[in-house]
Amino acid sequence: MIDAFGELVDEGCIAVFGPHITDNCVPTREAIEERFKVPAISVTGTDDWLGEWTFAFPQGSMTTSHLPDRPRRKRGIKEIGVLVEQN
Repeated sequence: MIDAFGELVDEGCIAVFGPHITDNCVPTREAIEERFKVPAISVTGTDDWLGEWTFAFPQGSMTTSHLPDRPRRKRGIKEIGVLVEQN
């Protein structure tokens, strides 16, 4: 998982959706915060995922109340896309 995350970063991704399996989240979070410093958004239910670069939007909960804005501003990105489900 960590190697795959690194490949995405190397290809220029500015944010990653995932990982979504709780067992992968904590070790990946540690690598994200130490090496990659790229925002990652997951639907995991563990609070151990939450960090400066890792955000959670689990089903039925609002653990994180803000979008990862600081990394966007640091890179000078002025536009973002947001997906909203309406059903």
